[in-house]
Amino acid sequence: MANKSNKHKWLDKTLNQRYRIEALIASGGMSDVYRAVDLQLEQAGAADCKVALKILKHDMLTQDGILGVLARETAKTKSLSHPNIIRVQDLQQDDDTCFMVMELLEGEPLTRMIQRSRPSGLKWKGAKEIVAQIVSALKYAHANNVVHADLKPSNIFFTRNGQIKLLDFGVSRVLNDPLQEDFLNPGLDETSIYGYTPAYTLPEISKGEQPTGEGDIYALACICYELLSSKHPFNRQSPSQKERQSAKLKRPGNLPWKTWRTLKQQLLGVPQQLSIQKTESALKPTPWLAVGQTVVTTAAITAGIAAWQAGTAESAKARLATETMAEQKQHSLTLKDLPPEQLLQQLPGMSEFDQAGLLKLQQATLVNHFLSRIDKALEPDDRNGLPDVVQALSVLESATTLFPRDAELLSVQRRIKDRQKTLQSALSGEIQSSLEQGSYQTAKDTDALVKLGLSLDFLGEQPLKPSQVAVAEYLSQVDSALKAFDAPKQAQLLTIGNQFFGQSPETKDQRVALEKLGVAAKELARYQNDQAAEGGRPFPRNAALVFYAPKFEAWPATIENASSSRQLDEVYQDIQALKKVLPEDFEEIVAAEKRLAEAYLSQADILLAKNQTSRAQPLVKRATTLMR
Repeated sequence: MANKSNKHKWLDKTLNQRYRIEALIASGGMSDVYRAVDLQLEQAGAADCKVALKILKHDMLTQDGILGVLARETAKTKSLSHPNIIRVQDLQQDDDTCFMVMELLEGEPLTRMIQRSRPSGLKWKGAKEIVAQIVSALKYAHANNVVHADLKPSNIFFTRNGQIKLLDFGVSRVLNDPLQEDFLNPGLDETSIYGYTPAYTLPEISKGEQPTGEGDIYALACICYELLSSKHPFNRQSPSQKERQSAKLKRPGNLPWKTWRTLKQQLLGVPQQLSIQKTESALKPTPWLAVGQTVVTTAAITAGIAAWQAGTAESAKARLATETMAEQKQHSLTLKDLPPEQLLQQLPGMSEFDQAGLLKLQQATLVNHFLSRIDKALEPDDRNGLPDVVQALSVLESATTLFPRDAELLSVQRRIKDRQKTLQSALSGEIQSSLEQGSYQTAKDTDALVKLGLSLDFLGEQPLKPSQVAVAEYLSQVDSALKAFDAPKQAQLLTIGNQFFGQSPETKDQRVALEKLGVAAKELARYQNDQAAEGGRPFPRNAALVFYAPKFEAWPATIENASSSRQLDEVYQDIQALKKVLPEDFEEIVAAEKRLAEAYLSQADILLAKNQTSRAQPLVKRATTLMR
């Protein structure tokens, strides 16, 4: 009971506040594999939120250097992006728990398929399709300098949609951990020594040396033989080179002779035959068979061959047609093995007929490729923590153009659009409320509100239309800032206006004015900073004229229409304040002071005429000061 409790202790737990564990999939001496939900993907509305977690047991972590080695092997596997290789997303730790995050697969290991096919094995057509997918994965991995190092039936998974997935690239030899779910005869045929499985390893390769691509090809040859016969070629032993040479290998009855010649040499460990190229060549049909597999009627092929043999005038045309069809078939086989990105690049140059055939053949692979790109786009953005739904929908548009009736793609598209609308609605409501309340009085409030606006833009084009209440509040704050000649506040309001009121015609004039004043204010600020640093920058007269234009324009009328000295005093105080930031000889200041002095004297004359000398004297004194 204790073991059972320990095995299931992770159920319903959440690792790194992201992965909620749902069920145990497999268990081994060094690790357990669980099905889990990626909560971040679930919240973002991703179609597939399920992942597999391989949790290392604590005894494993006590081995010297194991985490470093495992991290390096995981990093290599993460770099592989191929439809026939399981996606390993990350190696993570939560306190003292170490776990790998992987793609969740539904199906069964090849071991069970072999077990069910006893005693005669699979038919060549089915086995060939499986081997071809394994070859495609190994070819890609070897091209990227990654060797599997422990290829065996239990490390090959057959998914429900008929796709092969290779598991544990390089990782199994680190963990040395056959899981209980991987079996034909547990503890016998899957026993690993020094990271290798003897039954699928050449002894001359496994003697403490670095794993090689040749080792993978030998293992594949054993697997191919086992698929076709349901028997291991050497009775699950690891014979020496001499023992292999003397072994009586029997060709499986459902294996073509052409393929058997190469497979037998690989099983014997002949170095020159242990290559991807040799395996690919062995899988290719003979030229006349390739023609027979094209979309041409049997009668047409027979007629072409007969004409060629008879040497008639039509023989050249028949031969050309045969060669063309063979080339097309070969081209299709070549395209089939391309990674998804390269495969998509080839589509524009193909005929509609060829496109349709290839898309039908590769639909599962390409749909998985698009879904992987969508999952990547839906990861939280570093800047705002939001999923990039615009990018995800763009990928979906490309995918649904190729597969317009794919139910999974359409379901994902619908869910992402719903999620997009929900997020947009929430942000729009919060922004509208802040605009109506004028919650952008400080620079901090302005920055926070603009950030919300940028987040709304990030979610896709849905222009926010400010309410009339929001527009009125904005115009009121602009008016106050203009009257106060508050340059920092004007700059904040210009930022708010450009972000949220660009489509509001009522605010256009104010935003244009703020734009001009903003340029002028920056010029004046640069001058002040330069003066503080004892620079020689000339005073920006034009900038001052723009920024303080309302004052310069209002003073003459105020002075002329003043009916009391108090009104003149307001202009006087205004001028004195400006003289602190403008040069003393600024033309508009000098002219205003002269006009103000004359007004003071006029007011004084009126008072003197009324014998109010005591009230007139201060006005004369101020006028005298202004005229100096």
